[in-house]
Amino acid sequence: MLLWTLLPTALALAPVADFRVPGMDKAVSSTGRHAQPLVEIHKVQEIQQSSKASIQFSDTVLPLKTDKARSIYYLDSQIGGEKGKSKFPLLLDTGSGISWIMNESCTSSACSNGVKYSDPVKTSKSFSLSYSGSHVNGEMVNAAENDLEFVLGDSLKLTNYSFGLASTAPDFFENFSLSGILGVQARYDDSEKSNMLHQLYYSGDIDAMQFAIVLDGAMSNATLGGLFIAGKDATKYSTELATSDIKYCDVLTNDQSFWMLNITKVHSNKKSVINGCRSAIIDTGTTGMALPMKDATAFHEAIFGSDYIGDSEGNFAFRCNATGNVSFVIDNHSFSLPVGNIKASAYESTVLQGYCASKVQGMDLDNWILGASFLSEFYTIFDLEHSRVGLAPRVEGYSSESESESESDQKPESDQEPVGYSE
Repeated sequence: MLLWTLLPTALALAPVADFRVPGMDKAVSSTGRHAQPLVEIHKVQEIQQSSKASIQFSDTVLPLKTDKARSIYYLDSQIGGEKGKSKFPLLLDTGSGISWIMNESCTSSACSNGVKYSDPVKTSKSFSLSYSGSHVNGEMVNAAENDLEFVLGDSLKLTNYSFGLASTAPDFFENFSLSGILGVQARYDDSEKSNMLHQLYYSGDIDAMQFAIVLDGAMSNATLGGLFIAGKDATKYSTELATSDIKYCDVLTNDQSFWMLNITKVHSNKKSVINGCRSAIIDTGTTGMALPMKDATAFHEAIFGSDYIGDSEGNFAFRCNATGNVSFVIDNHSFSLPVGNIKASAYESTVLQGYCASKVQGMDLDNWILGASFLSEFYTIFDLEHSRVGLAPRVEGYSSESESESESDQKPESDQEPVGYSE
C-alpha cells in the first residue's frame, strides 16, 4: 500500500493552554532583576452593547467554538450515510494539508476524549503527519466512494471529499474533546479532492473559494469563539465585522502549500525587529506566535527594551501592565497588533511577581508562524482562488441571534485543566 507522507504539510506546533513554564524564575535570577509589587494591570475595556454588530448564523455563517483558555478554535462536523450521522468537533487548522478524524482503531490516551469514527469504509492510500513531535498515521477515505456525507454545520456538504481516518493522534489531544483536524491548505488538486474549500465550491455549496474567520469578540458567550464565513459572504460580512477595507496580501509560492506571507518590516517604539524579509505562515491551529530564536529575542527587546525575561528554551515574560503596539508590514500594508494580544497568564511565584508569560515563543524555525494571538485582532479572509490572505482590524464585538444555542453545546475539553505546552 502506498504511504502518503505529509510531514512537510503540518506545522510541528500544538495548541497552548498555558504559556507559563516552571523554570522561568531561574531566568529572573540570571538577569539580576528583582521582584516588584504587582502594579495595576490595564483591564480590557468592556465592549459596549450599543456598538456591536449583530450576526445571524446561516448555511455559510457558522459558529467557531473554543475552550476556556481560548487555545483552540473548532467547527462541528457531521459524518455519516443512510443510517445517520455522528457529530465530530474538528480543530480548524490552516497549517495542515488534510483533514483527519480519529478512527475506532485508535486506542491511545490521545484518542480517549474525542468521538471516534466507527463505521466500516473502503480506504485508499495511507497518510502520515507530525504535530509537535507526535505522529498521526492512518488511511485516506473518499466520502463519495463510501456513500458518506461530510457536513460542516448543518448545510455545507462535502460529498466528494477525501479525508483521513487516524489510527494514532497527537499527544495534545489528550487535553481536549476533539475528534480531529479540519485542514485547509493554500492550494488544491482536482485529483486529490482533499481541499475543503475547493470541494465545497465544486459541489455548488459555496459561490467562491474563500472563507473568513473572526476569532474572539463574541459577547455574553464563553463557548462561541468566533465565526467561520464561507463563499462570497466572507467579503460581504467584512463591512459589518471589519473597521476598514480589507488589505490583501499574496501567498508566497511554497512546496508545502502553507498560507505563507512576506513580512518586510516589524517595528515597535520606532525600533525595528528584523533586518530584511521574513516568511510568515498564517496558522489558525497555533495559539500564539512562533519565531526563530534570534527574532523572538529581538521582538521582545524592541517592545520592552530590557524589561523582559527570557530563558534558553525560547520562553519569555514581560510586565503585565505593559502597553503599546507592534506594527507588521506585509506586502506593503501595515497591520498593528496591541501588546495585550501576546500577553498570557500572570506568574504567581514571588520572584516573578508582576510578570506575565508571553505568547511569542522562540523555536528552531526558518519561518515565522502567526497564530490565533495575531489573527484575533483581525477579520481575516483566506482566498484560495486568488491565492491571497486579506486582513483588516475587526470590530470590538458582535452578537448572534443564535448565541444561546452555542452555549448549550459541549466544550471540546477534558474534565482536567488543559496542560500547557512550551514547544
